[in-house]
Amino acid sequence: MPVSPGSLLLADLCTVVNSCNVPLPEKTKYKTMVSLTALTILATAMLGKATTAAPVDGAVAPPPIVEAAPVPAGGIPNTLVPSSILTTRNPEDGLSKRATTEIQFWKETHFRGQYAISLFESGNCYTFTGTWDHWNQAVSSINIIRGGPCWVYAGIRCDIASLGPITSGTPIPELGKFGWDDRIGSVRCN
Repeated sequence: MPVSPGSLLLADLCTVVNSCNVPLPEKTKYKTMVSLTALTILATAMLGKATTAAPVDGAVAPPPIVEAAPVPAGGIPNTLVPSSILTTRNPEDGLSKRATTEIQFWKETHFRGQYAISLFESGNCYTFTGTWDHWNQAVSSINIIRGGPCWVYAGIRCDIASLGPITSGTPIPELGKFGWDDRIGSVRCN
């Protein structure tokens, strides 16, 4: 019996596998369509949370979700940026003394195309929404200028899958090599 990719009727699955000994009611045959895509997404979400969740000591409140700081005028030029001119800063250059991390994001691999630079306070979850919505799932290169370490997340609440720690001095020109091209939805730094 041919099986269409993407979905199966439960009754068809029993026929293909030849292992169902219980007859299904007629209504069930038409209401139990299983989408393999939906099943895969559900399994990935459940397993992803189970394997990437950090251990918690007691009840810990989640970090606040903060919209990333707006980019200053001219901060997102649509020009090529060679990796040889990545921004670096001395930690004592007069920027705020509190625990902040400065990160560069690029929409293209190898530090090309549109980019943005922003400061992130330690412990907050910064999400790519609002004025940053066009950066949500659009980052292909990342460089932590100072501070860190940081983790990037697929979800906008620092809760779904993560890549990290990403540290200062180790820019990532191709997030796709780690399966993270155009996946970042939020950032949290320590």
